Amino acid sequence: MSTKLGQFIAGGATAMFAYWIIWPFEVLKNLAQADTKNVGDNHWQRASYIYRTYGIKGFYRGILPGS
Repeated sequence: MSTKLGQFIAGGATAMFAYWIIWPFEVLKNLAQADTKNVGDNHWQRASYIYRTYGIKGFYRGILPGS
């Protein structure tokens, strides 16, 4: 951490880790913004729909390009 490269790598890794933690909430937000009435009216119903349909992987769809 004493070099600029070490700080850069540590900062980038930390930001990517935070991005991965937030991503499932981003998926739920995107469903709400897309006005998808057939998947539920609130976040719990949407989360249940994603889990039933795609499993846990459904919460992380599209994360690779952002990483």
